[in-house]
Amino acid sequence: MARSHLSTSSTLPAFHQSNLHVHAAAAAWTRRRVPPTRRRVVSAFMSDPRQGEGGMEFTEPSLEESLDAIDDVFMDRLPGEGREKVKIFGAWLDADIAGRKAGQGNRAAGLIARTKNGEELTDQEKAEILYEEAIALMRRRDCDASVALLEKAVDLAGADSRRGGEFKLWAAQALQGVNRNKQAVEVLKSLKSHRDFDVRKVSAELLYIAQAPQLALNGEDFVDFPDTSGITDDYDKKDLGKPKIAPWKKSEKEEDMFYVGEDTGVRPGNDPVMFLAAIVGILGLSYIFLV
Repeated sequence: MARSHLSTSSTLPAFHQSNLHVHAAAAAWTRRRVPPTRRRVVSAFMSDPRQGEGGMEFTEPSLEESLDAIDDVFMDRLPGEGREKVKIFGAWLDADIAGRKAGQGNRAAGLIARTKNGEELTDQEKAEILYEEAIALMRRRDCDASVALLEKAVDLAGADSRRGGEFKLWAAQALQGVNRNKQAVEVLKSLKSHRDFDVRKVSAELLYIAQAPQLALNGEDFVDFPDTSGITDDYDKKDLGKPKIAPWKKSEKEEDMFYVGEDTGVRPGNDPVMFLAAIVGILGLSYIFLV
C-alpha cells in the first residue's frame, strides 16, 4: 500500500485534489442564487423547445456541463465564463494545471500532428507536449519519469514565466511521489519570488503542506478487509442460518389469568338493564317536575 503524508494514492498534487474539498467547504458561503445547472436546463428548454407526445421537452445537461456549472458556483465564476481558469488556494491557475481537468488540455495531440507535417515547434509548444506526457505518467504512478519530463518542460517554457511556474508546481509534487521531499521543498521555496502572483500563492500553500510532519503509521492504523472476490450475486439469496422465530403460543396459566380491561363482549349501550334503568330515571324526573 502506497503511503504518503501529502498526496492521495493516485499521486495527484494537493492543488488537484483540493478542488473536490472546495466543493464541500464552499457550500457554506456561496451566495444564494439560482443554481447555474437549473438556469442551464431552463435555457435549453426555452431555446430548443420540441413538441412531443408528452408535451414540451428539453435536453438535460450532460455530466460535464453539470460539473462545470458546479465549479462556477463554488469558484464564484459567472455561469459559462472564465472557465479557462480554476480557483485553488485563493489563486487562479490555468484549468489544465489544477482541478479536475488537470493535464487534459489536449494540446499535445494537435502539436504532434503538426510535427508530422514537417512543422517546427517552438520551445513553449514542446513544453506543452512534455507536460501532458508527464501528467499521464503520474496517473500511472511513474513519478520518476514524470520528474524528468517536467524539469525539461520548465526549462523550455522558462522558469520565470507563468506557465513555467505552473509546471514547477507539478514538478514538486512529482518529487514527493518518489520520496524526494527535500528537493520538492527546495523547488517550492524557489517559487516564493516568482513574478506571477498566483504561482507564488499556490506554492506557499504547497510548501506549508510539504513541510508538515509526517505521520508515523503502523499496521494498527489501517483497516484490513477480507477477500470478497468469491462473493457472487447469489450471496444474498443464501440462508445464512438465521434462527427462525416461532409463533407465540399462550400457556395454560396465561389463559386462566384475568387481565384488567379485558373485553367481555358486553357494550354499555347494548345492556338491557341499563337501558331500562335509564327509562325509569327519565320518567321519575318528569313526574317530579310535572307535580
